[in-house]
Amino acid sequence: FIFVTHSMGGLVVKEAIRTAQNFPQYQTIIKQVQGIVFLSAPHTGIHLDNLIQNIGFLTKLTVNVEELKRHSSQLRDLNEWYQQNVEKLGIKTEVFYETRPIEKAKKVLVVDEDSANPRIKDVKPVAIRADHNSIAKPRKNDLVYLSVKKFVKKNLVALPTRQELESTYLRPPHSQNIM
Repeated sequence: FIFVTHSMGGLVVKEAIRTAQNFPQYQTIIKQVQGIVFLSAPHTGIHLDNLIQNIGFLTKLTVNVEELKRHSSQLRDLNEWYQQNVEKLGIKTEVFYETRPIEKAKKVLVVDEDSANPRIKDVKPVAIRADHNSIAKPRKNDLVYLSVKKFVKKNLVALPTRQELESTYLRPPHSQNIM
């Protein structure tokens, strides 16, 4: 699996992997996760006060949005877990962040460069000339699209063919000569 996530979706994938580690029946699935691409994921939260003042439609906060407050203990804990486990799990990471505010936000970025950076060794977040919504809707010639395509090709390990699987797992048991 390679997950391409946007915003809070990146946090959901990290939490799902962390939770799955505690269940033996999910170990095989975790081993299949080869990469995660984060598009404007708020690893350390967002500045809710600035955002709420500038976007009228966010006046009612949900529990999920409340948990996205800058430097919340839950986000800090999740990000620290990811930093400590991503290499051990063999998960490659690619990060993109928005550089333009959404029109209604009046110069406020939803996820700024600092929050988009999960601080993973050898992972350099890439600035994209897009807002929080359009970064997840790239065209075929956009940097995000081309980079994600390259990331997938580079990191997606080829699965065994059906014939290889059958020859490995469906071999008849050794027949014994009975005389």
